[in-house]
Amino acid sequence: MEKGLVRSVQRSPFGLQLQGMLFNFEAIKSYVDWRGTVTELCDLLTQLGFEVEDLCAPPDICSSLVVGRILSREPHPKADKLSLCQVDAGNGKPLQIVCGASNHQVGDHVVVARHGQELPGGLTIEEREVRGILSQGMMCSAREIGVGDDHEGILILPETAPVGAAASNYLTSIDLNITPNRPDCLGWIGIAREIAAATGLPLKRPTWDFQAESKDRIPIHLDDPEGCPRYLGRIIRGVKIGPSPKWLQDALTQVGLPAINNVVDATNFVLMEMGHPLHAFDLETLKGPEVRVRRARADEKITAINGLEYALTSDHLVIADRDRAIALAGIMGAKETEVSTATTAIFLECAYFDPRIIRRGEKSLGLLTDAAFRFERGMDAFGLEAVLDRCTDVILRVAGGEATSEILEGVNFDHMPRKSKINLRADRTSQVVGAHIALSTQADILRALGCIVTELDNGQMHVEVPGFRGDLKTEIDLIEELARHYGYANIPSCPPVLPACPGEVLHSFSIDKAVRSFLSDRGWLETKSFSFSKPDTHEKLNLAPDHPLRHSVAISNPISNETAHLRTTLLGSLLDVLERNVQRGEKHLRVFEFGKVYLPDVQDLLHCEKRSLGLAWLGVEGPHWASGARPFDFYDAAGLCECLFRELGLPHPALERFVFDSFHPGQSGRWTVDGKTLGVVGRLHPVITGRFDLPTDPILVEIDISALISLIEPVSLELKAPSPYPPIRRDLSLTVQTGTTAEEVLNLIRQSDTPFLDNVFLFDRYTGDQLSSGTQSLGFRLTYRSSDKTLTEDEITPVHKNLLLELNQRVGAIQRGMENPGEAQ
Repeated sequence: MEKGLVRSVQRSPFGLQLQGMLFNFEAIKSYVDWRGTVTELCDLLTQLGFEVEDLCAPPDICSSLVVGRILSREPHPKADKLSLCQVDAGNGKPLQIVCGASNHQVGDHVVVARHGQELPGGLTIEEREVRGILSQGMMCSAREIGVGDDHEGILILPETAPVGAAASNYLTSIDLNITPNRPDCLGWIGIAREIAAATGLPLKRPTWDFQAESKDRIPIHLDDPEGCPRYLGRIIRGVKIGPSPKWLQDALTQVGLPAINNVVDATNFVLMEMGHPLHAFDLETLKGPEVRVRRARADEKITAINGLEYALTSDHLVIADRDRAIALAGIMGAKETEVSTATTAIFLECAYFDPRIIRRGEKSLGLLTDAAFRFERGMDAFGLEAVLDRCTDVILRVAGGEATSEILEGVNFDHMPRKSKINLRADRTSQVVGAHIALSTQADILRALGCIVTELDNGQMHVEVPGFRGDLKTEIDLIEELARHYGYANIPSCPPVLPACPGEVLHSFSIDKAVRSFLSDRGWLETKSFSFSKPDTHEKLNLAPDHPLRHSVAISNPISNETAHLRTTLLGSLLDVLERNVQRGEKHLRVFEFGKVYLPDVQDLLHCEKRSLGLAWLGVEGPHWASGARPFDFYDAAGLCECLFRELGLPHPALERFVFDSFHPGQSGRWTVDGKTLGVVGRLHPVITGRFDLPTDPILVEIDISALISLIEPVSLELKAPSPYPPIRRDLSLTVQTGTTAEEVLNLIRQSDTPFLDNVFLFDRYTGDQLSSGTQSLGFRLTYRSSDKTLTEDEITPVHKNLLLELNQRVGAIQRGMENPGEAQ
């Protein structure tokens, strides 16, 4: 392909493309009989999920350009630098064309612009005399038809281009961006398979016909079967190294690859055709000869084909002979064993390498090649024979010689990848996709994609996935494939059925919004942490070995050792946030986090996902204009959360003493509703404070948001005007046992259904010598108010008296200074 025709392809230093999949529009028809336009093909590929990165084609104005074949070439009788050519353009009589280029010869297929053809730039081709000789058209260069910058020579098309056909098809290339999970589409056959499956057209696979002898054999040793579980090779003798025939050079240049020599070009051609890398060694340079796949030795070095020397470690996988490394496995061959003009016998390699090892080796050496780009994405370990036979056939055609060995193989089945075998439910497919797809249609699509499908009697299919589709592992993967090829455009649109009233999700959202607003309005900062816990978090939090929060979920593929488990509490995340901020100079903090925790179910030992709210106070409150700064304490947390519960309309939960492993035993508690824990609050234990390098003991709260939401009834917005009538306030000083908490008495007052009671709060607590031993005094202020009248003392006195009687009966409360509760005023 002429310079400039391919525009958006990243290349290695050797000309190989490293990103996407580039193919010529006309050449792809060798594998699938596509009859549509290039635009229709791009639309189809887009619908199948492939991003068309670039479409390189001549301008529309060049659609009338045709393919011509040079029948003769003679010197111009009146100009030394011009030639006089007879060109068959497919219209019966040859055209006589005067040409100033020198890169063409008899038999070449070229791009012909005939009389009346308009070209980019406003040039119109006309029959005219050039130095006294009539010229009836023009053979075009890349610049003249807008597909490149080269103007030194004319465009030479593949010899397979039919005379008289539209030349634009042979000048059009499509560059696809292939996602990392689809290495099977990094070859022309892979793209053609997708087109064939989507259209019902047959896939035309390449065929070969050669005879392999069994004269030669060299041993293959797999010293590292994990890195290379399968390695195939073949010996070919009598090859003659030289330039490739024109058809092979054309196939490579059409996708931007340079022609090197016939053997290397053959391996590159099969690479682009079948998507699997191969490598050819000069057999005479191999010591032994033998082939060994092993890890590099300490201080081993290799000079690669690019001429650079690389120092290797035991992390690198190499191909070696008896004495030395002869290739960086899956990346690049060695200079000493490359095919040269002196080569007469080759050893042709086709193998499967572990993607992880290739990726590590490639990154550590900084050596990105087209082979490594494919191997690190995962190749087909089960299709190596076909790739090796195809490449053997091409080499024998272009370089001659004789295949003097059958396929030589080293294999370790214990480390071979496994083909997925999946049971697919036809009704499940229709349910997920949203359209009825007949079982037979599903089976046909999967077979077209290379799967082996066995239809069962119960509406299911047993599907064996081909080795080149390592991305298909579960039933839902197959359903996605069926949806792609059934066509998303064929799925009928159906508006979602939404409930007429707000549901649980909206209720949950409103609670979240209310909590965030409540805290942010009071100057709190929200943090976001990953839902993981560090390996030492449970130890640092001082959780007992049998504590339920120690039973965390292990992650099978963690990002790092620091994120190997899902967290069971927000406390560790909050303390990490405090620690990082203290290290950066922040000493006084109030932060909160909404996050998910993953808790064990005590009954069946399964885990459940819950949402929690965590709060942390560190440092001091203030300073305030009316008072100095004071440290945050337990009651700051209890008071804030009580206001939050009230703001959310939650029935007043009881705050009771509770010993938690991470908290100071004398400053910890929990909120409960009907005996179920809603949240915990406490000052961090001083020992744990030291483990997180904090200057003071923070106050921590963790509330089960899932449980909180279940306790709050969704309510519609209701506007209520404040009462215009004045209140009556009464102070109630009660003597109760020291074991009776103020929270308990408050809840009794609130739940007493006392008429006209608008508000109540605790304003005093007293213990001293004036009281009997084992008693305390609690002072409450009660506000009575009516919404439709002004209350009188006569109305409030009996109400207040009945409340005191009820408190006496429930908790033995007595109004201070009065022995008989019935004497209350």
